[in-house]
Amino acid sequence: MVVAPNRDSAEARAIIAAGNYGSLKDSVRVIHHEAREALGAADAAAVASGTATLEAALLGTPLVIVYKESTINWHALGSLITTEHYGLVNLIAGRRLATETDSGSI
Repeated sequence: MVVAPNRDSAEARAIIAAGNYGSLKDSVRVIHHEAREALGAADAAAVASGTATLEAALLGTPLVIVYKESTINWHALGSLITTEHYGLVNLIAGRRLATETDSGSI
């Protein structure tokens, strides 16, 4: 699990430790400040919407773009957004290069 530079890796470790992941919990490595290296080594990635999607695409790593929007923002602002894509890599390309999903539908 790659942790964004502005997040605390201890937070990610605590979430993993608290989760019900069985033996998978012992297999998860938390990587901090080495996102490019981790993305380059990955077979695929679930990437939070933002500049990391561009980085993954430039590295050639297959990805799914994930994002989480609050219910109130989705209902209040969702009808005002007219773009077909939300992920930065898709917006720049002008077409869907990576699948996009909100975390509520996973």
